[in-house]
Amino acid sequence: MSKTCRELVCATTASSSHACPPDNNCLLGSCRVTAGGLIVCEDGCKDGFSGKLCNIPCLPNCLKCSRRSADDCIICKERHVGEYCQHECPITCPVGCYRNGVCREQCPENHVCGDKCLPRCKLCNFTSGICQACDTHYTGDNCDTDCTNCLGKCSNTGCLEGCTAGFHGEKCNIPCSENCFPFCQPKLGATGKCSPACNQHTGRCLNGCKVGFSGQQCRDGCSSRCQDLRCNQTTGHCMKCVKGYYKETCHLRCYNCKDDVCEMKAGFCFECKDGYFGVDCKQTCTNCQSGLCERNGGHCIDIPQMTTFDATTSKVPSPQSTMNPLVFGLVVFGAITVLLICILSCRLHKLSERTREIPWRSEDTVQAMYSRNTYNEIYEEQMDSPSGQRSHRPQAYYSPLVRQESDITVNNLSLSSVPSSDNDSLIIPAWFARADDATTSESLHEQNNI
Repeated sequence: MSKTCRELVCATTASSSHACPPDNNCLLGSCRVTAGGLIVCEDGCKDGFSGKLCNIPCLPNCLKCSRRSADDCIICKERHVGEYCQHECPITCPVGCYRNGVCREQCPENHVCGDKCLPRCKLCNFTSGICQACDTHYTGDNCDTDCTNCLGKCSNTGCLEGCTAGFHGEKCNIPCSENCFPFCQPKLGATGKCSPACNQHTGRCLNGCKVGFSGQQCRDGCSSRCQDLRCNQTTGHCMKCVKGYYKETCHLRCYNCKDDVCEMKAGFCFECKDGYFGVDCKQTCTNCQSGLCERNGGHCIDIPQMTTFDATTSKVPSPQSTMNPLVFGLVVFGAITVLLICILSCRLHKLSERTREIPWRSEDTVQAMYSRNTYNEIYEEQMDSPSGQRSHRPQAYYSPLVRQESDITVNNLSLSSVPSSDNDSLIIPAWFARADDATTSESLHEQNNI
């Protein structure tokens, strides 16, 4: 801080050693008085001091600092490195270190700029020791700010237009969480790879989390009781619970629910487990033989039992004692119905057989039938043989006279009314076939008695 000159010499001398205080740190011990009456060092400060009157010491490990600011160290003390000379040169660098901590023996000469080793410096001002241009994708006084993951321009403060997929932070040098759902870049000038996508400033996963994770950066795991390990990214609440659990994180068990299934929010049972009843299924069925009861009221529910064979007594319990009355009644009704159907079927069958009999076929009538015969044969049975004995050998007569047009009547039965086909012939006794139109009904009756 500068002082104000109040001595007589200050009024007559603009610059003099007499104007400097006795304990000054001016480089040549020479001061001057400004128009405002302030005393300042004329030729700068000694090493280790800064300020207009050189009365402000530099940082502890700084050998020389800027006159304008004590924090701006130009040269560090021996074996001290860093922007504020806060680090010591490692013992692995026996020759010493450059200001940015690089061992002198490890830095090529073409990378040295001032007292620093700057391998990414493209243009160095050797007088000031400041790099004036950096390689592509790098920036900063020491060209150590990496802009590789920046979209567009970058500066000493970081990326100005955002980060490429997979990175966040002001300088886009922090990878997104590997649990972020990936974003796949199109193969148009980009890498074409799938990378996690997150917000540049907060690191929040933009496309949600992979299955099993939650949180802003998807670093928290979903509960193991979440069905399929799926939960909300922001809250971590399960989408659904595995069987037997309920609540947001599925940490509570269902109580007395059938098949361990209950409503997710409140744990309400859709059905009670056998033996329990009530709204919350916490009441026990009592004095119920089947062990079951209605949910509303707890009334016992009886279950019909199947008839079983008692091996010890070799007896079968009666259906009345083991079956429900309604079931027993249905069984009896079914058996009676089947029996009636069987009786009705038998009677219908016998009736149909009777209707098939020919009504004029009897002992008092002529036995005439149809028989398919391509030769139009008339068969005669039981006719007298020449020897006077009855012969049971059929004898055939080919008589075109016996046709449908024959107008012969026997016992009021007209033979011409009997239907026949072209290949059918009426089977009558042979003597009937030889009879002429003069045959009477009485002679026919006598022939039948022979």
